[in-house]
Amino acid sequence: KFDESLAALTKEKLSEHKIICAVDGSNTPVGFSVIVTIKDGEKFTWLKGYSMGKKFNPLEKNLTHMDMETEAILVALTMTQNSEIPVICDSQSAMSTAKSLARSHNIERARHHKIHNIARKLQEDDFDRVMWGPRNFLKISKVADEHSHGNTEG
Repeated sequence: KFDESLAALTKEKLSEHKIICAVDGSNTPVGFSVIVTIKDGEKFTWLKGYSMGKKFNPLEKNLTHMDMETEAILVALTMTQNSEIPVICDSQSAMSTAKSLARSHNIERARHHKIHNIARKLQEDDFDRVMWGPRNFLKISKVADEHSHGNTEG
């Protein structure tokens, strides 16, 4: 269910930022998308991004949707490291997974090996920039969602 109050609160927090980033992951072979934009009111201008039809790293097989969401968040945080750029995602679970991978010294699942290597390069306070919002509640999150699922038109 779309939470209007959460969406409004997140939009309010984002209003002070001129540059924002949105991420999304897919459980299809298409991969995921990371999009960073400059916003002017409700208009978003693509600034820097990462969107492709394959995985960022040649990760192990049997990648889950959660793995893709987690990887998208980690790549976005890496791209925007040492900045105040907020990273928007629609998966609270992926945020938790990304944080725990960054803190962990042991890798419980083999397929997390390369994601874990990305996570270890991040600082604890990098994760403070990740914000959760309902799916497609902002234009930028809708674009990230479309790119991650292979629809690059529009």
